[in-house]
Amino acid sequence: MLDTGVRKKTAFIFDAGARVFETMGFSPLSVTVLALLIGLGASVLYLLSFPAAAVITLWVSGYLDAVDGALARRTGRVSPLGSFLDVFFDRIVEAGILLSLGIVHPGSSFPLLCAALSIVLSMTAFLLTGTLVKKESEKSFFYQSGLMERTEGFIIFSLMWLFPDVLNVLGYLCAGLILFTACQRALMTALILRKEKS
Repeated sequence: MLDTGVRKKTAFIFDAGARVFETMGFSPLSVTVLALLIGLGASVLYLLSFPAAAVITLWVSGYLDAVDGALARRTGRVSPLGSFLDVFFDRIVEAGILLSLGIVHPGSSFPLLCAALSIVLSMTAFLLTGTLVKKESEKSFFYQSGLMERTEGFIIFSLMWLFPDVLNVLGYLCAGLILFTACQRALMTALILRKEKS
């Protein structure tokens, strides 16, 4: 929701980063890989008992995850491979976050599992929509917005890392919000495909 709602207002922040990386000779794919490594590093920091540093590092990763797309568009290097790796690496970072939480707080495994399963359902709807619906965005695939997008996910993951005393509540809240997004996307996709058919 936030990603879609404020994208135009914050684009200049990511464009500035894209200019810096372009000057340094980075390709969009190299920034994508860098975002992955830093995102995984955030989970390692959490495992090492540095939750605040983990949160800061996670948001740096999230920033780079947006910069790679801005760099690709700026340099005319938008590609199916870049889109694939962007989505795939995002899920790896999220898996690392949930795994780190499960390792440090094994008693919260069930709500974390619920969160993970809701991510699977939401991403299934998201990817199927991207495959079946005609492209209508600047990305190389149809981008379907929803209640829980990347920024909202980072906010709730950050809260999970910083406030472990309410981890179970946050885990169920995360699962519920993402599940709602999955249903939202499924319904929107069904309506779009029905309209296209008619």
